[in-house]
Amino acid sequence: MSVFRDEEVVCPHCGKEQVRSVAHSINPRRSPQHYQEILSGSFQRVRCESCEQSFVIGHPFLFLDLPHWWIACYGAGEAQEWRAREQEAQEVLAEAGVAGLPHGLLQGIKLRVVFGLEALREKLVLMQLGLPDVALEAFKLCVEKRADPRSAAPYRLRLERELQGQLHFSIQHPQAREVAQRALPLAALLEYAHGRLFSRELARQLAAGPYVDLARLVP
Repeated sequence: MSVFRDEEVVCPHCGKEQVRSVAHSINPRRSPQHYQEILSGSFQRVRCESCEQSFVIGHPFLFLDLPHWWIACYGAGEAQEWRAREQEAQEVLAEAGVAGLPHGLLQGIKLRVVFGLEALREKLVLMQLGLPDVALEAFKLCVEKRADPRSAAPYRLRLERELQGQLHFSIQHPQAREVAQRALPLAALLEYAHGRLFSRELARQLAAGPYVDLARLVP
């Protein structure tokens, strides 16, 4: 089941405190509407009752597609704390086993840590395509380095959706507020993932923990 609780949240625009239904865990099989909301970008997006501006509730929650995926989704602003959040997610999963979660559900489960709903949506799109997130992150690095070999922050692409054989990405430049869009052929990612350019050493580094993201390679 999916779990929501009424809690106080603060509008980031005007500071008004208000009670909202806040997600603590999502089961996509039992709550397919929430799964679709994450993909569409409307999940946990509310309108302030005071200033009427919309905002996204950034409370951490679990996305549990057992026995396949256990994804801990934290607020986008916590990304710099990824090492601590990795450890926390691993401890929560271990505690679930001790608390009596059937052993069969834990065998082979993939644990992931993401920051922000856009990062979670990216994982869900990859699930739909049956593609590993390690290959996508390595592919991003390849694409960005080709576009700007001097780039010190090549982890700016975020996969939003696949449409008619095209992968649609948003691009957040480190020094700009604007978010650009880019489309790349799905075939290019597939060729890269199965080709000789896909470095196994890079894959090992990216998969060193449940936070599979190029940001983990930045000192």
